[in-house]
Amino acid sequence: MIDDVIYDIERIARNLAMVAQDVYDDWDQIDGYSEAYGTGGICDDIAHEMAEVITRKLRLNAYSQYNEYDTHTSVFVQIDEIQGLIKVDIHPSNYEVGYGYTWQKIPNVRFNSGMVSVEDFSDFYSEYA
Repeated sequence: MIDDVIYDIERIARNLAMVAQDVYDDWDQIDGYSEAYGTGGICDDIAHEMAEVITRKLRLNAYSQYNEYDTHTSVFVQIDEIQGLIKVDIHPSNYEVGYGYTWQKIPNVRFNSGMVSVEDFSDFYSEYA
């Protein structure tokens, strides 16, 4: 079952990359500062939009969650009936450089489905659910 869900998410990776591109394209940053994000990055908004796509297209329980140790927000897909958990992400090194709450936009990034990682995180189900 978990492999089927991973396959379904991988099948829409192009859609996930497209919404990430939209967030990136709307990110106006001058000298490391943005009116919308200050000196912060866009991982929160990318994860939120990707979770929305997964929820809408696949009718799965997808949500974004910040990890303070990574200072990054990823998407998690929770499948309670099998205690399954899938992490979906586009690593920030694809579109920004920095750490913590100070990020700079990498210019001219073009998102693609190969940037989307989909991992079985079921071993961590009880920690995230």
